[in-house]
Amino acid sequence: GEMLDMVDVNKPNAVPTGSEALGGGKGTVTCSLLVDCMGHFSPVVKQLRGGQKPDSIVLVVGGCITEGVPKFTSSDILASFTDAERDMQYFWETFPAKEGTTMYMFTYCDADQSRDSFETFLESFLQNLPAYCRERLEAGEEIGIKLGGDEMAAALRDVDDFVDDLKFSRFLFGA
Repeated sequence: GEMLDMVDVNKPNAVPTGSEALGGGKGTVTCSLLVDCMGHFSPVVKQLRGGQKPDSIVLVVGGCITEGVPKFTSSDILASFTDAERDMQYFWETFPAKEGTTMYMFTYCDADQSRDSFETFLESFLQNLPAYCRERLEAGEEIGIKLGGDEMAAALRDVDDFVDDLKFSRFLFGA
């Protein structure tokens, strides 16, 4: 096979033999598998949706937190510790980073305009972050992971003090 990277795809088409794509300056490429990593701006996605807006989205908020949360040495790939609220289930992803701990909260939901605003989603992230840290600390203790007293005390503070002490080196939000 051949892998083409950073190639503009102008006209993706499904054909009986697989997929056909007219690449900028590369001619026509016929393949059995076309991997598209452009998200909702992709010409492939636009073609599949027939120009219609998406009916569902993923909301994401988080980043690399350098101060204010424990420096976790293990990862959560898909964690959830709360009940669904407003028809959304929150999922968490955490992994160690050079500067601190990278944490994201995300949810899958419909794209209805009656959904809560992204600002409300961000507020939910900040409100749930201390409880998520406590949940991770308790789970770590159960399997023998011990953190220092300062890190434990930081996670036990009330929400306002916890949020006031957060410092991010990178912050991401999007839909």
